[in-house]
Amino acid sequence: MELRRRQLAELEEVIKELRGSLLAQVSRDVGAVRGLESALTRLAQGTYGVCIDCNGEIDFERLLAHPVALRCFDCQEARERTNSHLAEPKP
Repeated sequence: MELRRRQLAELEEVIKELRGSLLAQVSRDVGAVRGLESALTRLAQGTYGVCIDCNGEIDFERLLAHPVALRCFDCQEARERTNSHLAEPKP
């Protein structure tokens, strides 16, 4: 009886971990779909490939590599430099 309880407790943990992993994947997938839908909207509006920061053209190669890009390489790089402190792990 005690063995069965321990086994069920272990299975519960496995199920919870799997659920967390699947929920994280769903969240990533939803984000990816939203990005693609946004890109299609910008394409229909004639603003696809235009940087949202400088209004310059986003290089074709960048769009091929990252079709949902909102910024040109320079503006994205500047944004990442500016916000790099947000990604630093907290002590």
